[in-house]
Formats: sequence, C-alpha cells, structure tokens
Amino acid sequence: MMDMAMEHDHVCACSARLQASTKALFSGEVEKALGYMDTVRACILKHECAHAAELDMTMERMEETFHLHD
Repeated sequence: MMDMAMEHDHVCACSARLQASTKALFSGEVEKALGYMDTVRACILKHECAHAAELDMTMERMEETFHLHD
C-alpha cells in the first residue's frame, strides 16, 4: 500500500490523465483518449489506490457517454 502523500500524487496524476482523455475525446482524438484511459487503468492495478473504484467508474461513464465500448 501507498502512504498518504504517494497516494495523493498518484490520484492527481490519474486525474490529470483522465482530464487529458476527456479533452482528447472532445477533440475527436479517440485513440489518444483510449491510450490515456489504458494508462490510468494500468496505474490503478499497479498501485491499488484507495480511489481506484472512483476512477474506474469515471472511465466507465466516459466510455458509455462517448460510445467507446467494443
């Protein structure tokens, strides 16, 4: 598990990637957005952060909103 400072930095980095993903989606750069989302998912799995469920739910909503499901 991470200490609180490390977890905060991790969540901030993941949140920034999700923001970049959202911007990419609104710009029509779907592949770029999916790349950011894959990076966030890999980060969540690697670090097992406490905010993993929240980040994952956010990505699921993005996928539904932008019809990104295979």
